[in-house]
Formats: sequence, C-alpha cells, structure tokens
Amino acid sequence: MRNLETEWRKFQSELVDFLPISKNTKSQTNPSSSINESTKLEFSNVWTSNYLKNLSKYTKIPILKPNSHAQNQALVFIGAAPNLEDQVNWLKENRENCFYISSDTALRYLFQVGIEPDAILTVDPSRGSFFHLMDAKDKIPIYTWLGSHRQAFEKNMNPSIFLTTHPLDQILGESLGLSDSMILRNPSLNLAGMAKALAMFWKMPAIILAGWSLKSSRYKTHCRGSGYESYYLPFTNRIKTLENLYPLRVYKKNLTSKNQIAIDNMLGSADLKVIDLSDFRKADQCIDELRNIRNHEIKFQPGVQLFSKPKIESWKLFISKPLVGVDSRKFRKFASFL
Repeated sequence: MRNLETEWRKFQSELVDFLPISKNTKSQTNPSSSINESTKLEFSNVWTSNYLKNLSKYTKIPILKPNSHAQNQALVFIGAAPNLEDQVNWLKENRENCFYISSDTALRYLFQVGIEPDAILTVDPSRGSFFHLMDAKDKIPIYTWLGSHRQAFEKNMNPSIFLTTHPLDQILGESLGLSDSMILRNPSLNLAGMAKALAMFWKMPAIILAGWSLKSSRYKTHCRGSGYESYYLPFTNRIKTLENLYPLRVYKKNLTSKNQIAIDNMLGSADLKVIDLSDFRKADQCIDELRNIRNHEIKFQPGVQLFSKPKIESWKLFISKPLVGVDSRKFRKFASFL
C-alpha cells in the first residue's frame, strides 16, 4: 500500500510538470496575468490530485448543457460578503422570480435565514470547502469542476460538471468530442466570474450579484454563519477573537489591485447585463422588465447530459494536439490511472 501511495504521489508530480502551467511569475508584466500565474503555481498540485480522484469515481460524467434559446429569468449569484446580511429581504421577496446560485461560502448563512438556493457553485480545491458544504442537501445540485474539493463529489452530494480552461478539462472535452463553446472562461478569476460564465452559457439576460463586494466591512470579510466560522472557532480564545482570524489580507477595507481587476472584468460586459444588488433600484427594474416579457411562470432548470468516461485509447488520440504539449510516455501513464 505504501509503494502504491508513493507511486501515486510521484505520478501527480510528473503530471503537473508536463501540463503547461507556468512556474515563473516574475516575468509577467500584466497584473492580471501575474495573479493568474500565481494562482496556478499555488494550486496546480492539488488541482491535479483532486481531478484524478474525482474523475476516477465516474463511469458516466454529468456535464451541464448549454441553452439553445434565450431565457427570460435573471441569474442571482449569492456571495458571502458582509453586505449579504443587508440584502436578505430582497432575496426572499424575489425568490420565485430568479434562478439563485449560492456560493459555497454563503450556503450555511442562507439556510439560517430560510433561503434555499436552486444550486450551489464551488470551485475551490482547498479544505475550507468541507466546512462550507457541511449542510449541503443532496437535492440541491452542486455545479463544480473536477479539480474542486473532493467533498463536492461525496455520495450524499449531487454534482454536475462544467469544463474550464484547465488543460485537463480541455483534453477531456476533446476526447468527448465537445465543441469549444462547452469550455467556460473566467477572466475575473473569482467565483462570481464563473457564475457570470454560466449565465452566458445558458443565454440568460442578466446576472444580479448579491453578497459581493470583495472588501471587508467593520473588520468582517464574510457574512456571519459561514463555513469559515466553523473552521476558525476552535482557534479562538479571549485574546484571539474571530475577527482576528478573518483573511483581511485578501479582503481589505479598500479594494486591492487583484480585486479591482476582478470587478472591472465582472462589470465591463457587453454580452450580459451585470447588476450589483447594492443598487436595489436597478435590480428591481431588471426583475420588473423580465417579469413583463415572460410568457409563463415555469422556473428555469439547467440541463445535464451524461457522457461515458473516455477510454484510454480516446485520450491517447490527443497526445499530438497543439492544445497541450505533453510528453507521450507520461500521457499514457496518466491515461492508465483513469
């Protein structure tokens, strides 16, 4: 067993080496590119490990389907910023008018205030996702990718997969014969950006951002009751309070350059109406306009299609593709693990 585990870890390391994930971030001059490369450098190993483990659980892969026609409902993405606590009444009043996707971080707070989302969005590979998804109900679908935390793929969960620009997802999409339009792109590099990509994927007219500010407020980085509290509480004492443990380095009182880039990417969209729920008037106007043009009250439900996991031979066909320049010997070894 120890030899198998050693071989497994060695293989993961080799796989990371031949995937086109840059190890050099200093040469980047574009701030957005530099942030992206730093993220790849930090998470490449855990992405690869999770991807292989999660994919190995499937014989048929449930992949989200795009829409062939435009929708007349807005997607509401619910983040876990402190301002979410001020937006609960609006979310309750408009529950039946929109399609609600909760971030994994906001899920436990939404349950506490009596709001059940239509779906949960999670992409983070880190251990914190376990605490966010502790109360997830199997009837609520989880939208995620194969590199996400393994908690999203446990037996009591209900995951549906989307494909990202990660090299392994590109290989998987090619081997399944999927078009490039099935790949979701997220230049904002945050979870709200993935929700925006899904809204465009489903041809929805607007996305409303609730609980989204990318700033701290009164020394809080997240709303109360999130999984972070469950994670941090064992470390608190009379000297070190919960506020001392919030990630203020990431979410400061004023926007960091990274978060400003995310906001610019989110709000600067010509293909989709993007509304911050901090402006209740604009959000109400959007809902009223969509309600007036809707022909019926059937709620939008995303489709899922099952794909048989590609055989080893199917993966080998794409070794010579320019999509990823990989070593063929290592690639065959990669395919054998699946």
